Amino acid sequence: MNIKQSFQKNSIKRSVLLWMSGLVISFFILAVTLTVSRGKLQAMNKRIFSDSRALELSHQLEILILTEHHEDVLWRETHDLRHYQLRNSKLQEAERLICELHNNATFAKKRKLIGNIQREFERFKVATMPEKPFTLEETTLLPDNLLQALENFGEQNHKQMKDTIRASNRLDKLVDRWSQIFISFVTIVVVLGPLVLIKRIVRPTVTLMRTAKIFGRGNFHVRITDYRNDEFGMLCKTFNDMAEAICDLEKDRRNFIAAVAHDLKNPLTMIGASAYRLRKKISASGENLIWLNHIIERTGYLENLVHDLMDSVQIETGNLSLHLEQVDLTSLVRNVHQMQSKIITTHRIVFEGNQECRIKGDARRLERVILNLISNAIKYSPQASNVHLQVARHDSSAVISVRDEGEGISPDEIQNLFQPFQRSSPNRNTIEGTGLGLFSIKKIVEGHKGTIQFFSEPGNGTTVKIIFPVGNDH
Repeated sequence: MNIKQSFQKNSIKRSVLLWMSGLVISFFILAVTLTVSRGKLQAMNKRIFSDSRALELSHQLEILILTEHHEDVLWRETHDLRHYQLRNSKLQEAERLICELHNNATFAKKRKLIGNIQREFERFKVATMPEKPFTLEETTLLPDNLLQALENFGEQNHKQMKDTIRASNRLDKLVDRWSQIFISFVTIVVVLGPLVLIKRIVRPTVTLMRTAKIFGRGNFHVRITDYRNDEFGMLCKTFNDMAEAICDLEKDRRNFIAAVAHDLKNPLTMIGASAYRLRKKISASGENLIWLNHIIERTGYLENLVHDLMDSVQIETGNLSLHLEQVDLTSLVRNVHQMQSKIITTHRIVFEGNQECRIKGDARRLERVILNLISNAIKYSPQASNVHLQVARHDSSAVISVRDEGEGISPDEIQNLFQPFQRSSPNRNTIEGTGLGLFSIKKIVEGHKGTIQFFSEPGNGTTVKIIFPVGNDH
């Protein structure tokens, strides 16, 4: 197997890996972008704070210079030492602010402006020494250069802060835009990924599950027709191969059952007929009569089993043929009741029905339906109990009811009774039978356009109702 074939056969794994890789890469890029942007925003915010602080310090320095100059003028005019002391304290405060401005400088241009301020301050400081006499007009001109330097610094600082704010706003917008793009991309990946996985995994799984359920109900010809060259495709192909093998086995089984049933039919007929003739020729009190009755009873059981097997094969192959004619269900069930009452001694069979109910049906197979239901009622009810047969007409329907006084059947088991080879769980290993009877009965009843219904509760017996349309035209 080459790499390409291996890659194609692992396309579900590939889809999952691509989806997970897309999510991881998207989150990684988004995280890197947000981290870098956050670092830049923090630097800009720090710069804005520095500029704002420098602007505040320049304003404070300007106020101190003006205040110091005011105290200097007052001292020179009044020679009051209090003004002199205030003047000196303002100069010291101004020196401290200039030092703080110098430490706060982050750009060469800002450091240059602060250097100008410092030089002008030193000149101002020297020019305003106490031993230098000035006239009032000369004194007012001393701080002009220093104040101009402070004004230049403030303007430059204000302009730089505006530029930083604009750059920060642009970065914010850029981060928002890229964040929206990445979030949209991640959303698309998150939404499309599961959709692709649903298409590639969930849908084939549901198809396989439904097909397997249909196959489990007995439709052995169902197959999965739409599958791809991936893991689920291989699973579907395996299912089809398994279904084909089971279908071949079922075909062989049906052929075997048909051959065995055909080979058993004629010998059983001969055995039963011979036993009947022998019973007529011996005395009623003879010991051999007991054994002949056993032979006749067992032969009848085997003949019913053969008929069930043959009917099941015809039903499964779709070749069940019905010989339709006018049949009075009341007379048919009454005759079955009379015949079974003579044979069965372990139970009492009670018949109810006087009204004529004519339908078009196969009398032989309808008789087998009644016999099978009576046999089941006897098998699953205690000895000396009653089995009730009833034929009644309701509007345009004829209803045959068979009710026993047995243990009953749970609702879960009723759903599986019509499956071939299914039997009631508690009696599966203690009561004779193949589990084909009800399966054949259902198909025969449906062949007459009728329906069969079970009504049962554990401990309250079971009632089986068969409903045929009266005057049914086939």
